[in-house]
Amino acid sequence: GIRDDLVMEFRRVLFRSHAWLKSVVTSLDDQLKLADVTNNRFAIIGFGGLNIPNGHLDGHIHQEFNDALTTSAAFGTLVTEGGDEDGYSGIDAAFNLLTYRSDAAINVILVTDEERSKNVVSGQNLNFNNILAQFSTKNALLNAVVNSGFLDSAANPALGFDAKGNAYTADGL
Repeated sequence: GIRDDLVMEFRRVLFRSHAWLKSVVTSLDDQLKLADVTNNRFAIIGFGGLNIPNGHLDGHIHQEFNDALTTSAAFGTLVTEGGDEDGYSGIDAAFNLLTYRSDAAINVILVTDEERSKNVVSGQNLNFNNILAQFSTKNALLNAVVNSGFLDSAANPALGFDAKGNAYTADGL
């Protein structure tokens, strides 16, 4: 079957999201396996956290690639406070700090509750073009889950949309 390397990038998402993230990673793995996408691995990249001793402004590995159950448990150890956070730093860390399998599809899932805080890490000069180039080089897909006011076609709250406008809701549909 097909194999998938999924990276979940975490930016100080609201506390209630931790429970949702714990369940979504195992549900996603189950659904991928039903579609014959097996041997999936998940990693977590953290970024942000100005109020943490020594800070975590730069993208850093919160959890190396592992199975869905281990990743689910690791979401419980993420912090819920932050400060200035640069999602590009998290994406850059995902591409430069993790080792991907050559035969795996790469999916990056950005989970955030605010807009990008530009270049908060000293010495980084990240911009749209060099981040896009990294996605192109790795042939990776970007998915995003944001805290927003999105609504689906029936006016129900939505977590996000795909490129075709299909809404993703908290019930997994």
